[in-house]
Amino acid sequence: MSATLELVASRGFDATPVTAIEEAAGLIPGNGSFYRHFASKQEALARAVDQEVTRIRNLEDQPVINANNEGRQSKQIRVRDHFLRDLDQLKAMRNLILILARDRERLPEVVKTIRQTLLDTGLVGYSELFDGSTGVEVSPVGVVILSALVGYHLSSEYFGAPPGNVDPKEFASILADLAISRAGNA
Repeated sequence: MSATLELVASRGFDATPVTAIEEAAGLIPGNGSFYRHFASKQEALARAVDQEVTRIRNLEDQPVINANNEGRQSKQIRVRDHFLRDLDQLKAMRNLILILARDRERLPEVVKTIRQTLLDTGLVGYSELFDGSTGVEVSPVGVVILSALVGYHLSSEYFGAPPGNVDPKEFASILADLAISRAGNA
C-alpha cells in the first residue's frame, strides 16, 4: 500500500496507472494481480491513506501536555518540544499533503479522512491544551497554533528554507511563548 501512496503523491491520482502500482509493489504488471487485492485504485488509495494516518497518529508517543501546570520555563520548554514534535509529524505527512494539494477535488473521501483524523483532532487537542476546552470544542487559539505550524512547515517545504531563515527550534519557542501568554491572559 505504501507504493500506492508514494506513486499517487508523486504523480497524481489520474497519472498513476494500476500497472505502475503493481510494478512498484513487486507484482507482475498487467496480469490482474492488483484486482485480487483491491476492487479499484480508489480503494487501494483509501486503504493506503488509512494506514498512513494510523502510522502518523502512532508517532504521538508523548502524553498531551498541560500548559497550565508547573513553572513558566519548564512549561515553555514542554510546549516548544510539543510543537517541534508536531513539525516532525508534518514532515511525516509529506505524501498526504502532496495528495491533498494535487487531488483534493478528485478525492473528497480521502480529504475527509485526513481532515477528520488529523486536522480536527489537532484543533481539539490545541484547544484543550491552552483553553481547557473539552470534547469537540475548537478555540481560536487552537486554530492559530495549528495554522502557524502548518504555514511554517509548508513555507519550509515549498521554498526550501524556513520563513525568514528562522530555525524550527526558535520558531517553536516563540510560538510557545505566544500561546502560553495568551492562555495565561484568557
